[in-house]
Amino acid sequence: MSNDGAKVGNHVSITDSWIHDFTPAGGAHADGLQVVEDVGDVVMKNNKIDIGKLTGVNAAIFLSPDIGPQNPSAGPIVVDGNTLGGGGYTFYSVNGRDGATLQDVSVTNNKFLKNAIFGPVYPSEFVAKTVSGNTYADGSTLKMP
Repeated sequence: MSNDGAKVGNHVSITDSWIHDFTPAGGAHADGLQVVEDVGDVVMKNNKIDIGKLTGVNAAIFLSPDIGPQNPSAGPIVVDGNTLGGGGYTFYSVNGRDGATLQDVSVTNNKFLKNAIFGPVYPSEFVAKTVSGNTYADGSTLKMP
């Protein structure tokens, strides 16, 4: 992968996939799966996404909806049962423009590899309605924001 693995749109299910071997192009800000729209009905389940730590990688899963006031309640987005690794932060979630956020995000039963540059989950602006069962891949406790 020289840039993003997949940009996820409405009514998409990505399951049982293996996204790996990132070698980002110069200036890239590569993500494994990326949500940058006002999307809903999205399922990311039972995937293995490891983007490594090379220069130019960002996150295995990146949620940054550009939703604004015209659609302030985009979702649901389900992130369940994945093995996730690499990036600056492995799971990165930030608010959309004008302070809008995804209203129905579920992050459950994921296993995080211990190979992110800064940490497993970006600690600011993390928005999820349901968070449970997330651990490191070795079974140790993972503190979610």
